Amino acid sequence: MSAVVRNPSHASIEALTRLVIYPSSTLVILEIDNTMHSDVATAIKVLQSDHDISHVNAVIANTGICHVGAYGPVTIVQIQDVKAHVDIIC
Repeated sequence: MSAVVRNPSHASIEALTRLVIYPSSTLVILEIDNTMHSDVATAIKVLQSDHDISHVNAVIANTGICHVGAYGPVTIVQIQDVKAHVDIIC
């Protein structure tokens, strides 16, 4: 099982390490910043080379961002805030 997070040293990651997983499985925690295209490719290479994972059965993508103050009527939203939302890798 792989968990992809923005910050693998965040305190909430400990909860992932307490998940019950199948005895023959291993939890692999990887860092991906979804604004960086290279992070996705790097994570795939790590899974392949360091963990001998040749395929993935399912991906649950739950990327989200929240810029405080970036929401409101379209007439006042800054273009860089709109671009930040659109640029998240899907």
